[in-house]
Amino acid sequence: MCAKKVRVGDKVPEDVLARRATTSTPRTEVADDGLMDDEIALRIMRGKMTWREWVLYDFLRYWYGLAAMTLVAFLTTYVAWRYHVRDVLGLAALALGAFALIVLEFLLYRTIWPQGAFTKGWPAGTRLRAGIRRLRWRL
Repeated sequence: MCAKKVRVGDKVPEDVLARRATTSTPRTEVADDGLMDDEIALRIMRGKMTWREWVLYDFLRYWYGLAAMTLVAFLTTYVAWRYHVRDVLGLAALALGAFALIVLEFLLYRTIWPQGAFTKGWPAGTRLRAGIRRLRWRL
């Protein structure tokens, strides 16, 4: 039995293209034409990352999320325990403070990783390296 072969000039149906995108055949290049699914592009990019890029773009991002959630949980619990917050007004103020902290953490996250999974650089790291270089010359 042989598979159906497609000539170069033939038009490929859309359902065949959709099946090809989800098969286990590994793709090795990310096309910047907007036709590739983000999951496939991210898988290709992660496969080609060096360990340093992986630490900056994925590992630190996960630890930042874990640390942010932990900070909100423990800080809210500590303030409630330290000041014996039991009334409705105090709990509302505590919830408002926790929400404000979540918003600040999100803004800091967007400052460090501005474009989500497809971040082209780390602006905070670039500024930090430039500041360290300036300090070296002054010392």
